[in-house]
Amino acid sequence: MVLKDDALAFLIYISREAEVMTAEALANLLSSAREFNVSKQITGMLLYRDGCFMQVLEGAKADICELFEKIAKDSRHEKVDLLVLEAAERRYFEEWSMGFCDMARPGDKELAGYSAFLRQGLRAANAPLAPCIPSGFLRVFADDASRRSSESA
Repeated sequence: MVLKDDALAFLIYISREAEVMTAEALANLLSSAREFNVSKQITGMLLYRDGCFMQVLEGAKADICELFEKIAKDSRHEKVDLLVLEAAERRYFEEWSMGFCDMARPGDKELAGYSAFLRQGLRAANAPLAPCIPSGFLRVFADDASRRSSESA
């Protein structure tokens, strides 16, 4: 099935930082990503660990593909690998212009659902073969983050 450019879709990619990013550089990256994403109605989240990124982007197929192409050309990223591009039934991160989790924080390392994949290393070769599995990692994160925010309210 061919996705129309305006169809709701999600895209998951992984990459490595080209140079070690400081906390300030990472904060600046997130700030500009959030601003851009709001303007294009793109939602999603970003996982970061040991210089590796795993990100989901949700929105119109044309918009998320255009953004992915920009990311792939961005000098801050290297080894950019597309894992999943498929139609979305709904947005899983509709409240987030760009949710973020630094997986190196002690409490986040062992969250259910994606810790084994992250321990193996964020490389396309280590990604589960079924596209639903990487997207499942992100759904677990979204559900857990929603639960944690409602518990702290």
